Amino acid sequence: MRAYAFILAGVFVMSPAVAAALPGVGGACPFGLFTERGAIVQNAVNDSGIAFPNSDWYDHSTDGGPYLGRGKDVGYLYYQETWTTARDLGAVMIATPGYRRYGSDGASGEIWVQLEQGGEWTKFESFDVASCSLGFFGVAQQDVKSVYGVEVRVFDTKGTSHFQVGSIAFFEQSIENFVNVAAGKPCFDTNGPLASNLMTDGLYDSTKDPTLFCTVGGLAEEFVGVDFGGVVHLQGLLIETCAAQGQYDWRNFDVQYYLDGEWITFGRANVSGGDLYWVDFGDEGVLAEKIRLYGSVAGGNAPPRDKFISEIMAFAVIPEPATMTLLALGGMALLRRRR
Repeated sequence: MRAYAFILAGVFVMSPAVAAALPGVGGACPFGLFTERGAIVQNAVNDSGIAFPNSDWYDHSTDGGPYLGRGKDVGYLYYQETWTTARDLGAVMIATPGYRRYGSDGASGEIWVQLEQGGEWTKFESFDVASCSLGFFGVAQQDVKSVYGVEVRVFDTKGTSHFQVGSIAFFEQSIENFVNVAAGKPCFDTNGPLASNLMTDGLYDSTKDPTLFCTVGGLAEEFVGVDFGGVVHLQGLLIETCAAQGQYDWRNFDVQYYLDGEWITFGRANVSGGDLYWVDFGDEGVLAEKIRLYGSVAGGNAPPRDKFISEIMAFAVIPEPATMTLLALGGMALLRRRR
């Protein structure tokens, strides 16, 4: 019930003392992220044959890393991770580079799994991800597999032996849980509705027009957000703070959601590195009509000028038809309790 506890807490009063007590949202992923937990083998090298660090694959950054690398010894780039204890695998995320000027043409390849420890590799899924994008690939809930290893093979899409992948991640939960309800929805900032929905277009290309998702700086409060057009049951967020331009990242925004005429603060971000930042709303999730990233002078986290948010994804719990009425009644009960 920890997520609903924030609903019942009421409106956040922005003052330095309260801001200091805000719980951090922590960058935790709601879908059972387990990359970087086992033995790793990968073959990314630069033009001089020097190996890339393993962490370039899973550092949650779309800028740098394997996408400028070459696959050593075989005709593809690969990242392989194995475990001595089986892990449930429901989905794999593939992120392509976040800067178009480097010529990213997207990424294609295959995901292979090891169903027995030390056993043969079996094809799990193929993937094809557009430039400056995220792709989620996996299976339905009933088909989630217990695996001892995962190998992501990235093919050469440009004919130059350079490979177009920025970051990867493995998730325990099924692909069915990755439904982005923010896709294409209207965006707004401190000054009102934005003319274009660039923050929800599914691309985190840092060459987007920055005037449409840049904080102004110097105001008492500033925010950017997404309007869902109705109540959704959110499980988590994935925020692209600023593709390929880390000096412009907004790292300490408050995550807020809107319900029944009130903005409720869930917690404060602490984006320590990378540009893909997860927010986990807990086992219960939260009901929300809108979400926004908020900062203020009084709260001590007002963004200076030129802090960008490239993309906001909001992942919702999609109930089966039989549970829709129960969800609605549960939301009404929560609102009555708040009053």
